[in-house]
Amino acid sequence: MDYDFLDVSGAATLAGSLLLQLEDGFLPAVADTFVIVEADGGLGGTFDHVVGLDGSRWSVSYLATSVVVAFDGMSVPEPGAAYLGLGGLLILLGYRRKHR
Repeated sequence: MDYDFLDVSGAATLAGSLLLQLEDGFLPAVADTFVIVEADGGLGGTFDHVVGLDGSRWSVSYLATSVVVAFDGMSVPEPGAAYLGLGGLLILLGYRRKHR
């Protein structure tokens, strides 16, 4: 394995936030999976939040003795702010031409 994971010899209870970040230069294929927790004595609970710190998106599967994350891709910023700024600029240019 070329990634970090937690191997528990007993039972594990999950809670809190799971923060995931890709290493520089590594981009898994969509649907690639990674076992991040293994607990021989079983798992209880779930993570409250799963956050991709670098814009990555993940889905989580909770199995009897393991937690598996699947890469869902990278988040793409919404262009709303850019469109709003461009619209404001066009209005200013139109106003300026009209009042010359």
